Amino acid sequence: MTRRKKEISIHLVAERAGVSVATVSRVVNNRTDVSETLRRRIRTVISELNFSPNKGTERVSHIGVIVSTEFPALPEYTSQIINGMTGYAKTHHSVEMSIIMDCGEVDGQALIRLSRTRRCDVLCLVMADRLLPALPMLERAGIPIMLINTPVQSGRMGYVNNDSNRGIREAMELLLQKGHRRIGFLPVGDDSSDNCRQRLSEYRDALLEIGGGKPEWVIPHIPTVHAQEAGYRQAVKLLTASPEITAILCGNDEMAMGCYRACYEFGRRIPDDVSIIGFDDLPFAGYLAPPLTTVRQPLSEMGRKALYYLDEYLQRNRSNLPGEILPTELIIRQSVGTVNQEKR
Repeated sequence: MTRRKKEISIHLVAERAGVSVATVSRVVNNRTDVSETLRRRIRTVISELNFSPNKGTERVSHIGVIVSTEFPALPEYTSQIINGMTGYAKTHHSVEMSIIMDCGEVDGQALIRLSRTRRCDVLCLVMADRLLPALPMLERAGIPIMLINTPVQSGRMGYVNNDSNRGIREAMELLLQKGHRRIGFLPVGDDSSDNCRQRLSEYRDALLEIGGGKPEWVIPHIPTVHAQEAGYRQAVKLLTASPEITAILCGNDEMAMGCYRACYEFGRRIPDDVSIIGFDDLPFAGYLAPPLTTVRQPLSEMGRKALYYLDEYLQRNRSNLPGEILPTELIIRQSVGTVNQEKR
């Protein structure tokens, strides 16, 4: 007589894992009262058996969005990313999104507790450079993660990033075509950020190709509550130390706004005396006077894609989380002009 195959159920998962049905249920529902070691063991059995607690119905993806920022204010950059996520969640009823602001110290254990308390199946980390030390702990906890603009990929971890190299390269090519050789750079962060390193490297490479560039033309980032203030302070330092500058490349559009103010106070007209380029193409960029030339990165699309990949992973339509780099685009407006011959 043929032995009947056991039906894949929560009872079979409990039997294979050597725990109670109640414990399996707590893991499935992301309850906090289960140790990480036991949680991993049960998750392994669930994966091996291909068990789905909602078999026959669409699984609901509970996605926790961790916004890591040193300040309580939500930057316009982050708002654009979250807009893309919200748009995806509105059109996919299988997704429930929980936004968690992290303004404190980087602590992997605290993030794990937060994700369990909010019953998140997966996490999406925005502005995650500060959270890099916590990633190994999150990975050991078996939490699938998508990062935005932080290119780290392994196991259950993927990312969506922008092509910073191409963006800065095209911005520098435009300035060089317009005759600029004395170009300042205002970075938005330090060298702990992959994107910041890429942008600074492309800027330096472009100047090296024409045999120019000075260390004092790069003003290190000044952390403040607002990026506009950082841009203003860095531009003041640059224009004070290097009045010969004819163009300034800013780490983002908000810094470019602060740079506009510094140029006004120094009596430097844009673009007649100094050209300005930003990065991001935030909604206000086209409304500055003059409208800002900037590198557009698809912020909303990055947010949408991050949620899409996590949702597909939870719905078991994909076996891994990818690493994807989305293209940037140089948006040329009126803040860049040609250098006068006498200023070359």
